[in-house]
Amino acid sequence: MIRVKHKNTGKVLLRLRARSLAGVNLSRMALRGAALPGADLRGANLRGADLRQATWISPGRQLGIDIAWTALAWLVLAVIFTWVIAVLQWAVWEYCPPLHWMVPLLHPIAWFFSVTFGCLARIVMILDRWRCAMWAAPDLRSANLQGADLRGALLTGAKWEGARYDEATRWPGGFDPTRHGVVTELTTE
Repeated sequence: MIRVKHKNTGKVLLRLRARSLAGVNLSRMALRGAALPGADLRGANLRGADLRQATWISPGRQLGIDIAWTALAWLVLAVIFTWVIAVLQWAVWEYCPPLHWMVPLLHPIAWFFSVTFGCLARIVMILDRWRCAMWAAPDLRSANLQGADLRGALLTGAKWEGARYDEATRWPGGFDPTRHGVVTELTTE
């Protein structure tokens, strides 16, 4: 299932039951401000699609949210573990003299480092999940861009070979489609 969300609001603009956007018919779709990091749009039909202010690069906002939630979880777990361990230390020392050898194992600093290690492992997993999207260029090879509105879209590093456009296609300021290998098609449907 693919969900295309707005880059600022997070509102879902499009839901598709597909593994990628390659070859998908997105003609006349309202995708203004869509976050499409590393999108594979090879052979997609974007005829007349509104892609103004779409971003095709790093999903930094979502990455930041994921890391912020992990940091909050770390804080909550560290406080809970520290309090529980302090209570256990007191209980063992006070009521179980034969188990005094366990008190050093229950030290809050040891548990603090355990929780920290677990949360760092979670952050590494989050970074790995976003790794491809952060550095992969969007793939628009052979896409039909006839009549698509790309004004304001960030198209850094996109792969364009064989993509088609016509006179109705709107490009971001300063973008030269012919320099990027986009093919002109003057026929319209």
